[in-house]
Formats: sequence, structure tokens, C-alpha cells
Amino acid sequence: EEQEKWRALEEIVSVMVENHHPELTVKQVIQKLLSGGIGSIDPHTVLLNKEDLGILRQQSQGQFGGIGIQFEKTGGEDDGAYGGIRITKVFENTPSAKAGLKKGDIITDIVVPGEKGPEKKTVKEIMINGSTALLVGEKGTVATFYLSRDGGVPIRFEIERAVITVPTVETVSLRGGSAGYLKLTRFSGTTPQQ
Repeated sequence: EEQEKWRALEEIVSVMVENHHPELTVKQVIQKLLSGGIGSIDPHTVLLNKEDLGILRQQSQGQFGGIGIQFEKTGGEDDGAYGGIRITKVFENTPSAKAGLKKGDIITDIVVPGEKGPEKKTVKEIMINGSTALLVGEKGTVATFYLSRDGGVPIRFEIERAVITVPTVETVSLRGGSAGYLKLTRFSGTTPQQ
């Protein structure tokens, strides 16, 4: 009975790859099935690939090499975002802030290393492979991508990565400064100092 269940899963994966998504490998289909299955059981749990786990570990330390944005993945043409990365926050005093990136901008394409040199790939193509880690990297290296603002034609950006310290504590003053509160946005290695 157990073997029958595994054979059924193997058949589903084969059909998905051969008939519906030939651009995916068997490993990628299995990763997506596991990720979706886990997410449907517990919406607070996410299955991360090796690259995204590395990024999460860097961010939980409070510092990482990057361009200084938070983002969410967008659906596609249905929501006017063309399938990309919507910037949800641009951190102050970061390369992205200095370059003029804004909340709501959509990253549509990222330039990635290819066999014959740099190649422009859509965010959708990159996400099929499971990661948007290409925006994170060593300080001093360059992230090259295309960004659309208000549905306009995407514009090419080249931004040098820097060490980004993610603020985890926000303060809000009330009553003219006589009262206030602290908002803890996440835990990281730099939270106690902040």
C-alpha cells in the first residue's frame, strides 16, 4: 500500500514535468509540491531552498549584503504586476534609497550569470528555479535588474550592494514626546543594540 502511494506521486510528478511544465526539473516539481503542501497544512511554515535558507540566516543576524529592500512576490498580469517582485519597503540610507527606488515599484527582470555571460531573466523564470537570492550578495558587487513604476516600461538599474542593517525596532512618539511605544518588527542579532 505504501509503495502504491509513492508510485502515484511519481506518476503525478512525471505528468506535471512531461505534459504541463517541461521547463521544470523533477526536483523542482517535488520542491513546489512539498512547499505548497506544507503551506496548506500550516500557513506560518515555509519550505526554503538552500539559497533562501542562507539569506534567512544572514537576515536573522541583522546584517547582510544587499540593496536595501523588502519585497513580496506578485502574481502576474492579473494584478497589473506582470509577475515580479513588488517592493514593500526601501530602507533609509541604503543603495536602493539612494537610487530612488520606491515602495510599490516592481522588479520584473534580473540579470544573472549565464554560460556565455550575463543574461536577462524574468523574475518568473528565476522563481521557477526557486530563489530571488540574486539581489543579495557580497558588499561591492553589483545587482542589475529592471524595474517598472506605475505600470510603465521597465528601466534598467545597476546598484552596488552594501552591508544592510535591517532595523528591527521602530519607535513611535505620542503626546508630543511624553509617551510612546516600541514596535519590534522581527528578532535578529542586532535587536538588543537597537
